[in-house]
Amino acid sequence: MRTETEQIYRERVLRVLLHIQANLDEPLSLDELAGIAYFSPFHFHRIFKGMVGEAVKDHIRRLRMERSVWHLRSTDRSILDIALDAGYETHESFTRAFRSIFGDAPSIFRRDHRGPRFISSPSGVHFQPGGKLDNFNPIIRGGIKMDVRIENIEPIRVASVRHVGPYEKCEPAWQKLCAWAGPR
Repeated sequence: MRTETEQIYRERVLRVLLHIQANLDEPLSLDELAGIAYFSPFHFHRIFKGMVGEAVKDHIRRLRMERSVWHLRSTDRSILDIALDAGYETHESFTRAFRSIFGDAPSIFRRDHRGPRFISSPSGVHFQPGGKLDNFNPIIRGGIKMDVRIENIEPIRVASVRHVGPYEKCEPAWQKLCAWAGPR
């Protein structure tokens, strides 16, 4: 990726990360977040996962769980309220998820103040009270250096068949195009 493009992508992803931090209580859809970054949802998901190191949904879930730890340590809010804020529908489902990550039930964690405050994050982005973001280290993976050239060519006629949908389901469009183009 070119340095200029990389910087633009970093700024767009950072804008989304700040939005997520400030709006953890809201339902955060992929379409909404992609719009903030000015990407299509598909491209945004790829860029986000590539730079942050986790899928959008997993990132949001982890931040909400880290926020739960902060609430358990810093407030007297009920565990049910904390569970609902984290997006869990029941105290039990929250307790199961919390125990699988931190090794203890939320009530024991609160009582003993044990365990890590944060869950491992490839990019270093963690929950911060107030929605700020202290750190973002995009994951940069080196790729194959390509020799890219821009060439002007004379206009040519082309044929196409429109396909809307996932790439892996475009075979019927290819078959239709080949059936038409083959005899010509």
